[in-house]
Amino acid sequence: MSEQRRLAVIVVRNDSSTPQPNLADVMDLVLFSPSSIARYFRESAEDYFQFARLDFFGSYDVTLPMAPSSRDVGIEAARNAAAGAGVDLSPYDGTVVFAFPGTGYDAGAYGSSAFLPTTADFTFFCHEVGHVLGLDHSYGIFTTGADWIDNNQPDYFPVYGDPYDLMSSATFGASDPTTTRPAADVPTAHPSWGSAPPHIARALLHHQKPAALEDKGRVVHVNESQDVTTTLYPVGTATDGKPELVVFHPTGEDAAGHGRVYVEYRQPFAHNAYSRWDEGLADTNEPGARDRCGVIVHTIVDQPGVTPGPVVWYAGRIVFPTPDTDVAVDTPLGQVHVGVTQEFGQTTRPGFVRVRVRRHSAPSLTVRTASADTTAVISTERRPHPGWEWAGDFTWETRETVRVTTYTPVTVGIGGTSPIDAESSVVVSWFVGGNQVFGPSSSIPVTLPDGRVVTLETTLHPTTRVLTITNHPADGDIDVPVVARASAADGTGEVFATSAYSVQARTSGWGSDWDRFMDFWYRITHPVPRERIGPPDPGDPLKRFDPLAEVARQQLERVREAYAELARVSPAVAENVRSVMADQERMLQPQRLRAVSVDRRVG
Repeated sequence: MSEQRRLAVIVVRNDSSTPQPNLADVMDLVLFSPSSIARYFRESAEDYFQFARLDFFGSYDVTLPMAPSSRDVGIEAARNAAAGAGVDLSPYDGTVVFAFPGTGYDAGAYGSSAFLPTTADFTFFCHEVGHVLGLDHSYGIFTTGADWIDNNQPDYFPVYGDPYDLMSSATFGASDPTTTRPAADVPTAHPSWGSAPPHIARALLHHQKPAALEDKGRVVHVNESQDVTTTLYPVGTATDGKPELVVFHPTGEDAAGHGRVYVEYRQPFAHNAYSRWDEGLADTNEPGARDRCGVIVHTIVDQPGVTPGPVVWYAGRIVFPTPDTDVAVDTPLGQVHVGVTQEFGQTTRPGFVRVRVRRHSAPSLTVRTASADTTAVISTERRPHPGWEWAGDFTWETRETVRVTTYTPVTVGIGGTSPIDAESSVVVSWFVGGNQVFGPSSSIPVTLPDGRVVTLETTLHPTTRVLTITNHPADGDIDVPVVARASAADGTGEVFATSAYSVQARTSGWGSDWDRFMDFWYRITHPVPRERIGPPDPGDPLKRFDPLAEVARQQLERVREAYAELARVSPAVAENVRSVMADQERMLQPQRLRAVSVDRRVG
């Protein structure tokens, strides 16, 4: 199912002394360019809005009133000019007017029509056409976007407060999630047409045009009585079987959706054409970058003064990477927890996430560790191996190891209500050997149980709170406890998790020449079993196949390979065992094998 729209696009000029507007530029902007307004709504609304007629007229010279005259006056002037030129506007259910030159007007949508000054940007055009198509504003972070009173005193309102939705243009909660249209699509005379908006939030699209997503199978519905985990794909994936929206229906939700919770996943990379509109979403850790990628949560609430209600409200997010894998949002029907499974929390750009929506989430903290070793040989000596003195001397090595261990915290059920603006509402602290870690990097002195004092080098990421620990090999073996503490920003909900840092910094052992000799010896003492010998070549049935000859060939090849590798790393040892190699070559003759062979097949 789709909505069929018939729009008339009228181009007018308010000042006859200025150049005649180029109708072709407007036609490309609205319909024909690869990043046109029509293409935006096709890709961001799942082909829901179908333009059964989209015709262009003009340009016409008119006299337009300046602000504060209402935009409907400008729309009516344009329609009258088109009608005077013989255009029948009765087949159309909406009008979009582009005014040249574009300054000084009351601009925007008016019912099923819009008045757009050409000095505005592409983001503004899409927002106002969104109104023409029946989309209302989204709400959330308080901004000055609706402060229309010029009294030098900022007034804040929640409208235009969603950093993830076209219908919060142009303030987007005071963030900037816009991207840039291809240069080839932007006329040089209108550089402002290069700015492009993010996607329509799935929450707003579903709340106001549910069939757009339901008909494409992009929605998973979860009732409060269910406890399920859902795989969620980035908005714009547009692939069958890959949902882009989770709708949580609380007990007591009414027909208008009060208390409903929407969860969607936004990513700033263009993995296909439909996803490109979110390329403007930042993925940095800069403070205040509200327009970051992640799991985005909306709720349905009443907003005083807005009729008909309720409205779609941006309630919070889980941005990546983060130690905080869930967010609590307040709804008219109580608090709801939205979380991602642990494997995604510290990933920068996961291709999908697994989310869970429920009423309560018990506080917990886990620590995931990963180590990487760099080992260097600091001294060697040649000595015989006990029991293998006849083979000669082998290398005995003394080694030092530098171990870098990474500790990744993952929290659930901590942090209270949604951090709409904050990077995270969870505070994670680390203690190494009883000493708290401060700063992005530090040297931590630790007293070991044997009385030694060693120094460990640490780094601590300011946002993700990922800790790394590195040893000094000269300090010798180390085994110290590592403790993580997590709580809400106000100190409530404190939980702990214990890990350890362990390293054997000084080790000794036989070198690679011993390993190569053992490989050589293994191949001598473990000949090729007859089961590995294949049947005769069916392409040459007259060819005589001798399985013992094939055994000899394969076994001799294996032994020669091992001997060559031994000679490469230790010529002296290879010389000592040359006679053993010669014996093998004599033994691995087909007639010799035939006389002493043992059938290794299982009977």
